[in-house]
Amino acid sequence: ALLWQFGRLVFPYVLVIPLAKLVQDFWIFTWRMALVRAYLQRWNPASSAIEGASQRVQEDTMRFAQGIQGFVSTLLKSLLTLAVFVPVLLGLGR
Repeated sequence: ALLWQFGRLVFPYVLVIPLAKLVQDFWIFTWRMALVRAYLQRWNPASSAIEGASQRVQEDTMRFAQGIQGFVSTLLKSLLTLAVFVPVLLGLGR
């Protein structure tokens, strides 16, 4: 009996978290690609040569994306955890 109660508590979380991770990874990939494309459109290859320019673009994009990714993923994870466990908490409160 307790195993079924535990299963009902954990089952929504087990379903939601992997799906959320998949969506997060897809979003991060497409967002980074969009940032790189935006940088490359503004980059003028005829300007004075900058040593390692492509590496600088990649590193700057990666740093910016990691900062935003950390914030957004933490926020989404917290909201999803709250959404999964609110019905459980309301059920336990009755």
